[in-house]
Amino acid sequence: HIEGGGATFELDFQVPVHSKMFLPAGKILPIVALILNFLAWGHWPICAKLSKSPSQPFGIFMVGAQFLSACFLCIALGFIQELPPHFSSGNIVQALADDSHRLLATVCVLAGGACLAVGDFAAAAAIELLGVAVGGPVYFSISLIGGMCFDAIIEGSRRPLFLLVGGVISVAALICDSLSHPAGPSEKQRSVRRSKISEEAMQSVPDRHCVLELSKHVTDSMSIGSVGPEPGVADDSAWSVLEQQRQHGVQKCVAPQRASHSERMAFRQGMVVAVGGGACGAMWTALSTLASHLQQGPMHPYSIFFWFHVGELLFIVPTVLTYGRVFGAISSPHALLRSVCALERKQALWACAAGVLICIGYFFYFTTRQAIARAVAYGISASSGCVSMAWGLLYFQEYASATNGKKLLLCAAMALYPLAIGLMAFSMVN
Repeated sequence: HIEGGGATFELDFQVPVHSKMFLPAGKILPIVALILNFLAWGHWPICAKLSKSPSQPFGIFMVGAQFLSACFLCIALGFIQELPPHFSSGNIVQALADDSHRLLATVCVLAGGACLAVGDFAAAAAIELLGVAVGGPVYFSISLIGGMCFDAIIEGSRRPLFLLVGGVISVAALICDSLSHPAGPSEKQRSVRRSKISEEAMQSVPDRHCVLELSKHVTDSMSIGSVGPEPGVADDSAWSVLEQQRQHGVQKCVAPQRASHSERMAFRQGMVVAVGGGACGAMWTALSTLASHLQQGPMHPYSIFFWFHVGELLFIVPTVLTYGRVFGAISSPHALLRSVCALERKQALWACAAGVLICIGYFFYFTTRQAIARAVAYGISASSGCVSMAWGLLYFQEYASATNGKKLLLCAAMALYPLAIGLMAFSMVN
C-alpha cells in the first residue's frame, strides 16, 4: 500500500503459487543434460572463430549475452506451471529469497564468477606470451586437474582412482590437441623472432670468444700505451679507432645476452600467468561446489546459477582493462566502449551466440548438481575441446597442410578424449 496526497494505491505483485523450477532428475535426464553441457561448451570456440573480432570487445559482448541469457533461463524455467516430474517446488524468486541469508555461500559463488572472468583472460594472456603449444596446455591442465581435485575433496568420489586416471588422460589429450594445431600468424612471428635471436647469438658467440675478443682489445690498449709517446701526445685517430673497436666488441657480447635475458623474462612471466591463471580458473567450480556444502545449508542450483553470472559480469570489465594495460591493448573504459560499438553486426552476433552457448552449458552444469558428482561433471565438460577439434578437422580444414607429426598428435588426442571421458563417467557408477 502506498498512501499520499489523500489517495491510496495498492500494488499487487504475486508469484504463481504452483510455479516450479526445472531440475534434471532421474537417471536419464541428468545424463542428457551433461551431454548438452558438453556440446554447448564445445561449440562456443567455433563462434569465437567465426566472429573474428578482437578479444577484448568479444569478451564484453560474450559475457553480456551470457548474463542476459542466464536471466532469461531463470525466468523462463523458474516459473513453470504444474509440469512434473522434473521440477522442484517453488520458483526462482523464492529460491533467491530463501538463500538471501546464506551470505558466505553467496560470496563464494560471486567469487567463483570472478575467478572465471580472470581465468579466461589469463588463458588468453598465457597463450599470448607462451604460444598455443605451451601456454594452452599449462593453463588448461592445471585448471582441469585442480578443479577435479578440489571438487573430489569437497564431495568425494565413488571410484577416485578411475577419476584420477581419467583426468590425467584428459590432460594428455589436451596437450596433444594443443601441440597438433598448425602455427598461426602469431606463432610464426614468434618463431621467426626467436630464430633471429638465435642467429645473432651464434654470430656473436657471447661466451669464450667474447671474452677473448675483449681481452685482445685490453691487450692492444696496454701495448699502445706502453710503446706510444708520452701521455697527451698519442695519435688521437689510433685511440679513437681502438675505442670504436672496443665498444663494438662489447655490444656484440652484450646485445645477445640482453635479448636472451628478455626472452627468459617473458617466458617466466608467461609461466606465472599460466600457472596462476590455471589455479584461478580451477577455483570457479570449487567455490560453486563449496557453496552447496557450507553449514548454513546448500544453495539452490538456480541461486548459484544466477549469482555466479552476476560475479562474472561485475569482474569482466576490470579484467579486460587489466589485460589491456599488461599487453598494451585497450586500457581505458572509453576506448573499450568505442571498440565494442565498432564491432560489425556479424561479429557481435557470433559473440552473443558464444555467450548463449556458455550460459546453456553452465545452466545444465549447475542444475545437475544433485544428480552427478561435480568432479565428474567438471572433468567431462572440460574435455569438450574435442568438439572444436572435430570442427577444425572436418569443416575448417585446419589440418590440411599439417605435418605428419601434427596429424599423429591429432589422432592421439582423438583417441585419448573418449577414453578419458569413459573413465570419468565410470567413476560415478555404483
